[in-house]
Amino acid sequence: MPVPDDPLRGYTPGHQRVNLDVDLANKALKGWTEITIVPTDPALKALRLNCRQIKVSAVTVNGKEAPFSLKHDLTKLKLPEGSDVHQHHLLRTKLDGVLHAADVGGELAISFPKGVRVEPQKEPLAFVTSQPMANGRSDSPIPGTPAALPTANPFGINYASITVRIDFTLEDTNMGLYFVGCEPDDKRYPHCFTTNTPIPGATSSWIPCMDGLWDRCTWEFEFTVPKTLRHLNARPSTTNATMDSIDTAMTDADRPDTAETAAPLNDAGEDIDITVICSGDQTDERSHPTDRSRKILSFALASPVAAQHIAFAIGPFTRVSLTEFRDSEEDDAMGMSAVEVLGYCLPLRESDMRNTCAFMYKAIDFFVREYGSYPFTNFKLCFVDEAPVQALASASLAICSNNMLFPADVIDRMYEVTNALTYTLASQWVGVNIVAKGWEDMWIVIGLGYYITGLFMRKLMGNNEYRFRLKKEAEEVCRQDVGRPSLMYHGIMAPFDYEALNFIALKAPVVLHILERRLTKSGGSLGLSRAIPKLFLQAMTGDLVNGCLSTAYFIRTCEKISHTKLDVFTDQWIYGTGYPVFKITQRFNRKKMVIEMTIKQDQTTAILPRPLDAENFVQEALKYNRYEEPPEVNPVFTGPMTIRIHEADGTPYDHVVEIKDALTKVDIQYNAKYKRLKRKRRQAMKPGLVVAANSDGTSDTPAAEQEIVLQCLGDVLQTEEDAFLWKLTDWTKDEEDRMSAEAFEWIRIDADFEWICRSSVNQPEHMWISQLQQDRDVIAQYEAVHALAVNKENPIISTTMIRTLMDTRYYYGVRLEAAYALAKSATEELEWIGHFHLNKAFRDLFCYENSTIPLPNDFEDFTRYHVMCAIVEAISRIRDNQQKAPAGVKQFLLDLLKYNDNSGNDYSDAFYLAKIMGALAATLVSSEAAISQFTFDFGDNENNDAGFSEVVVKEIERCQRMDQWLPSYQNIISRKAIEVKETLTKKRLIKPNFKEYLAYTQEENFDPLRMKAFEALIDLGALRQASLAKYVFFALTSDPSPVVRRHLVKTILRGFGDVAIGGRPQSAGEGGGLDDMIIEEESGDIAAEERRQALARANPGGAIDALQREIAESDLLKKLLWDAANSTELDLLSRRDLLDLCQLLFTTKDSYLVKLKLPKPRLRATYLGKGKIVFRKELPWPRPPKKQEIKKEESPATPVLAPTIKLKLPTLKIKLGGGGGGVFGCDDMESVLAYRCWALGYLCYLVPRCVSAWLVTIDHYPISWVYEFVQPLSV
Repeated sequence: MPVPDDPLRGYTPGHQRVNLDVDLANKALKGWTEITIVPTDPALKALRLNCRQIKVSAVTVNGKEAPFSLKHDLTKLKLPEGSDVHQHHLLRTKLDGVLHAADVGGELAISFPKGVRVEPQKEPLAFVTSQPMANGRSDSPIPGTPAALPTANPFGINYASITVRIDFTLEDTNMGLYFVGCEPDDKRYPHCFTTNTPIPGATSSWIPCMDGLWDRCTWEFEFTVPKTLRHLNARPSTTNATMDSIDTAMTDADRPDTAETAAPLNDAGEDIDITVICSGDQTDERSHPTDRSRKILSFALASPVAAQHIAFAIGPFTRVSLTEFRDSEEDDAMGMSAVEVLGYCLPLRESDMRNTCAFMYKAIDFFVREYGSYPFTNFKLCFVDEAPVQALASASLAICSNNMLFPADVIDRMYEVTNALTYTLASQWVGVNIVAKGWEDMWIVIGLGYYITGLFMRKLMGNNEYRFRLKKEAEEVCRQDVGRPSLMYHGIMAPFDYEALNFIALKAPVVLHILERRLTKSGGSLGLSRAIPKLFLQAMTGDLVNGCLSTAYFIRTCEKISHTKLDVFTDQWIYGTGYPVFKITQRFNRKKMVIEMTIKQDQTTAILPRPLDAENFVQEALKYNRYEEPPEVNPVFTGPMTIRIHEADGTPYDHVVEIKDALTKVDIQYNAKYKRLKRKRRQAMKPGLVVAANSDGTSDTPAAEQEIVLQCLGDVLQTEEDAFLWKLTDWTKDEEDRMSAEAFEWIRIDADFEWICRSSVNQPEHMWISQLQQDRDVIAQYEAVHALAVNKENPIISTTMIRTLMDTRYYYGVRLEAAYALAKSATEELEWIGHFHLNKAFRDLFCYENSTIPLPNDFEDFTRYHVMCAIVEAISRIRDNQQKAPAGVKQFLLDLLKYNDNSGNDYSDAFYLAKIMGALAATLVSSEAAISQFTFDFGDNENNDAGFSEVVVKEIERCQRMDQWLPSYQNIISRKAIEVKETLTKKRLIKPNFKEYLAYTQEENFDPLRMKAFEALIDLGALRQASLAKYVFFALTSDPSPVVRRHLVKTILRGFGDVAIGGRPQSAGEGGGLDDMIIEEESGDIAAEERRQALARANPGGAIDALQREIAESDLLKKLLWDAANSTELDLLSRRDLLDLCQLLFTTKDSYLVKLKLPKPRLRATYLGKGKIVFRKELPWPRPPKKQEIKKEESPATPVLAPTIKLKLPTLKIKLGGGGGGVFGCDDMESVLAYRCWALGYLCYLVPRCVSAWLVTIDHYPISWVYEFVQPLSV
């Protein structure tokens, strides 16, 4: 893709006008666009624009008709009939050419007509430059010329602008522009919307433009649309339609995304106005001059933005002002800086949108106060059906999926949706107004967007929530950042992979957080809180050239602000890969009164390669075939680390240690006098008592003998009665005396969260308990719980965890982690103390007194709700010595499902029920951990498990039926039921019911529900059964939902990954029972062979070989995969993924057979080599004898031998791979076919009949062609 102001191209865009006449009924549009080009090269004579799947009817340059040529790349993404999956490399070459078309110019080539040439600008440019005011609004009207254009070029001369007008039409679109509800039998409200994807070129799929990230200009739009739904040719039915219900599938009215939007319209509903939401500001709305049923709406965007940041949506949307939630005092405080936020949704979804977006005014006020003026005049959110991704940000507009909306009674989606919508708003500052200077700089744009999003979430939900989630994200980075490239080079090539983008979105904000911590501690610097507003201000004032931000510029800005060099930081965290693993040992030297500490980095051996699984199989296999080695992990990470030591007097002392080598030894001076904190039990303390001292603040007791009484967290359940009822265990006096002899309370490594790392400290468990109970930092508490959970289980740990769980002063996330840790103390050696504590906690909190029957649900307190769900999940993790769930655990969870009562609850219990169902399924599936070598099972347990599984399935099906009658939010219960049944089927506990899954895949159902059913089908072996495989691939290429199609591709790839790594689905009828008391000794050779195969499948090479043996030889799968890869209904990334799979499964072949249907008589062709072919005619009548052999008495006559013709064919030189061109201009395989058909016609002209078969070798490149002739060929 061209870089900003590329001098080699010779022109830049200045302004673009777009006029569109949108036909919702026929899913088409027609219109024209006028692009103002600013030349930078006086020799410019032609232009190239991006233009995909568009039919261009006319082109004018400065008002004169211009010659043009349009190369429709999307129409050529097929190979001729007769090709098969072994030619996948040829199709991949074509596909890569389309994906990277912007790198070589564009599809539409325009030549200047006579009389049009580049001329110097005689007068200064009359373009009006819009100066943003304090609130980001332009203080000048929108002119018909660019508001901001480059004024310099390599030649030092300003040239007059050139206007290019293009008339075009668009039909049968499958990327960039989506139509929903426009089919006659579709009962949803008709609407359309645009989408930008990681593929450059989405906008050029619906308008000709310069579709590059750095080709920025101002815009004007004019839309012609119907006035109301009544004026559409195709509109929803005006009568209530009754759907036939089935027992195993949702009806159309059950679809959460369309249950309200698809409601049949009455007479009043038909008068809903058609609304246009577009990037920029609406400047006019008027009736059509000739058609009163239509109207024209105009929009203008004064700020230069790239084409891929332009978006619009058209439909019967309801408008809601989301700033109405702002009270008068807040409005007055914002003053002129207040920015309006508007929400648009389909009819009857207004209440959900108000609930989902109620926080948006707070978000935009926060960003304006912290980071300066908003780049545009307002911000709009539009919620649509069938959006390919959850939310897409464009200039002043975010197009979001209706699936993000949730009603006021749903709790679980609150944080997820709030974070996603806030990011679309943050992208207006960085992502739209500021863009990456190069693809390798994409990480900084994404990272800054999510970083400032996190800061708003901290303000909205509290510091504990922010820090706790940040710590969890850092741990997730450590889990995923294995064998991956660095941040700087993850997005070096476009189009981006969704997985790469997700990882950048995960790691980049965490890296920016640790950068901010280091800048802040470097010496009085304000860190990123000063650097980010400075960058945003430079973008608004134009100091940031073209709004392009590079990694080097960002780092240089941070260095200037902090006066600190960041070379080491960038080399490790931006240009480098991996993360450090610290092992810390410490001991107290009483003689020197120092703490001797050793910090060792062990990442080269501690970080193990990611195991091969179904999700990442294709990517890892492709890397294996390309001989890509994983990047080397940095053996030594350097930088400052804060070590906080809480000494005996309770005072924390921070020590900054500079990590320079793989092994760092440091002596930390001890500061406090040698005394020990002694905590009194809570019941012995008086309210408000902190220190035993006199009223004047002095004490009669000597300082060495004073006891500091500390009221700490976790000091609940302290009475003797509590200890008896809860089976609590406390330290003995001897243990307390030994703990009192310790020199310090506890040690914290990286106390200021300056590292993304894994660390382990060899301090005893009583120090971890002290850290958990006395440290107020939520990260310190989380680290303590995690350290205790991995220690050897004992009653003290279980007691500490239950006190943490029951203490409401703890942050709820720490309480959840304590519940999960209790499950590890539920062992037979400890008499199931962890199980007892979890069970009693649930009964005391959520059941009737002295009963196991749960109370009616009451989710008014969100913290109690999350603790309730965590206890359920923790209990489901309990296992005995044979890695099976105890019977009491199963019965407890089953009772919860049976006796659940949500009648008096103001909130939905759908997610809670789904968690109980998932927990029940987990208890029925034995853990895959090592089990004793000899396990004598005489069938009793198996029969009990099978009987209990039947009871569980019946209860789950009851919930399913309830979900069909009264649909839950987004059918979450039915989706979880499908997942549970799939799990039980894989473990052979129930038989597969493909009929049920097929019913759920019908188009009338909710898309996530359909996707879950397709997942179950494929995971249970649909690809191995011909009929199911045909159905899956038929849905892949014909389903109307782009979301379902994309998800199906991912599911199919995962299904092949399951087969590759040995995941063969089994049904309940395939063995597994002990019908008779028979002991069989397994052959050692067979067992060894199975282990060998399992070991071979664990690496990519062995998995690929196994997959090829099992699937690659299937003719049906070959055809299905090839047809899907050639389908124009799929998006380009989906087709690329399928071709990647073909590359793994099938070898490449450069030739394929040609079959010709020819009339009689026939020619027999004999290839003699070196371009010589002999043709002999086969006649249906006998050949006459030669003249000298004819005798009068001889009869009958023999046939005459046909003449022999020897032809030497001309040599055709071809550059294979497409795009290169050859001697005869053959740039692709179709051109070669055309030339050979001409040669075949020439031969038939010489021989006067058709050939039956033809095989030619050109330049030692054998290619056989398939072509069918109905009539004899002629020249």
